[in-house]
Amino acid sequence: MNKVRIGDSVRRHEDERFLRGEGTYVDDIVLDGQVYGYVLRSPYAHARIGSIDTSEALAQPGVLLIVTGEDWKREGFGPMPTRTAVRKGRGDSPLAEPPRHCLAIERARYVGEPVAFVVAETYEAAQEAAELIEVDYEPLDAVTDMLDAIEPGSPLVWDDIPANTAIDFELGQREETEAALAAADHVVNLDLVNNRVTGVSIEPRGAIARYDAETDTYEIWNATQNVHANRNTWRNRAEWQLSLSCE
Repeated sequence: MNKVRIGDSVRRHEDERFLRGEGTYVDDIVLDGQVYGYVLRSPYAHARIGSIDTSEALAQPGVLLIVTGEDWKREGFGPMPTRTAVRKGRGDSPLAEPPRHCLAIERARYVGEPVAFVVAETYEAAQEAAELIEVDYEPLDAVTDMLDAIEPGSPLVWDDIPANTAIDFELGQREETEAALAAADHVVNLDLVNNRVTGVSIEPRGAIARYDAETDTYEIWNATQNVHANRNTWRNRAEWQLSLSCE
């Protein structure tokens, strides 16, 4: 491998097939017996979920399975853990971590939160069935500004997370810093706003999984930019493996 220095032009090996329209994306993969999933998402930033009626959707041709948060909870599946490295307060005191499940349970807490998952023989059938799911929402107060969110009396995203505080982090030497500011000729205070940013890939994140009953293993195609972390997650958390039997 040639050594590359900062500023060098690096030739990309994958560009030619993309320019020719020969790239392989998740949507290009078709497996034997493949079925499709569609996620029904919350239209509310904050709402209590009274009930979910999937009866009409389940009766549609080609629909194999519909999973709700209550189904997920009933089967005993747990929440998805986050990185423990960021779950700490000042002095390394731990902060409470809310139970983030794959599907909303009892409350939706952001616009677009998954509420139900539909599995069908075709993508179109799954999408059409999702539109027939009746969700009884009770809209709740929501706050969208981070500074407003930490004010006393603001609506809580999680009832047991005071002041909506996810991270309380301090780095450096407080006493020395305060002394330096006190001795400075000029002190400038300013608020810095970090705009939301995101990677804009050609293909949104998606995945296809194939279960091999003989070896009790999964083969996964995953659109991701962090494949090594995905691999390690599956290796270290075997209990996450889930087989849904659609008969």
